[in-house]
Amino acid sequence: MSSGSVKIGDILLSVRDLHVEFRTGSSVVNAVNGVTFDVRNGETLAVLGESGSGKSITFEAILGILDSPPGKVTGGEAVFEGNNLFELSRSQRRAICGNRIGMIFQDPLSALNPVYTAGWQIAEMFRVHRGLSVADANQRAVDLLKLVGMPDAERRAKSYPHEFSGGMRQRLVIAMALAVNPVLVIADEPTTALDVTVEAQILALLKSLQKQNCVGLVIITHSMGVVAEIADRVCVMYAGRIMETADVRAIFAETAHPYTLGLLNSNPSSMSGDRLTPIIGQPPDLASIPPGCPFHPRCTLAKDKCRTEEPKLQQGPSQLHSVACHFFEEVVADRESKVSQ
Repeated sequence: MSSGSVKIGDILLSVRDLHVEFRTGSSVVNAVNGVTFDVRNGETLAVLGESGSGKSITFEAILGILDSPPGKVTGGEAVFEGNNLFELSRSQRRAICGNRIGMIFQDPLSALNPVYTAGWQIAEMFRVHRGLSVADANQRAVDLLKLVGMPDAERRAKSYPHEFSGGMRQRLVIAMALAVNPVLVIADEPTTALDVTVEAQILALLKSLQKQNCVGLVIITHSMGVVAEIADRVCVMYAGRIMETADVRAIFAETAHPYTLGLLNSNPSSMSGDRLTPIIGQPPDLASIPPGCPFHPRCTLAKDKCRTEEPKLQQGPSQLHSVACHFFEEVVADRESKVSQ
């Protein structure tokens, strides 16, 4: 991986007011609604939320791999290295994303071809995107397998995907993502199917590779434990909207949205207290979002205003901390009082 002329702190990806909808028969599902964020070089942005919150769809839309139809980007922009990806042709976007953005998918087996060896699949990335000879591509594939900690890399390069454990398959997918020499890596739930020990190893590998190569990293996750372990900044999504965004310290120490607080209190690895309290109810049906704040039916702090007026992102407890809650000051005060007890 190489960041080229990009400097630490430079904005790699700037997303503004992104809207994505799905049409299914007579109904319209607003899966992503007004999402705005930046990803900077050298940082890890965690996009956090329950299943169905719009996390993965946001990045599928950005990368042009959204199922279309029925999915469609209906508004906003995603500027990557000076190009609004939504204004490019499919081939232009594929060329940019294929050469500058690495994608690590949630299910390694779905990203791997079962009839080709591990080494062949990585080498193919070098042949297609870098124009290397077969011999050079094969050697680079082995080198990448060593880089991601694959034991006996030369021998395992000749193995097929089904011959790897879950953790080793994830390392293989990470190696494929790095083969395009990206400046930005997007990892969609990269540790979901792994046990705790292997999860820790994969997160440590991602952190190490990012620091070595000074790239931007996006982690899409539902786990507060993953956020605490690897993130620099966090965007919390719910019902296709960003509810809170701040640096990772503020998310844990100055939680300002009831939904984020609920995620903290229901996660045993978040260190939010000894007692786990699950969030009541279920995420909303995106085809029939309730009026007002979409979280209000599950929020124990909801008031009349929450049921009628949707809150906009506003400055929260600090300058770089934004929250979409009418009464975030009460959330912060309530949390501080409980912590001090």
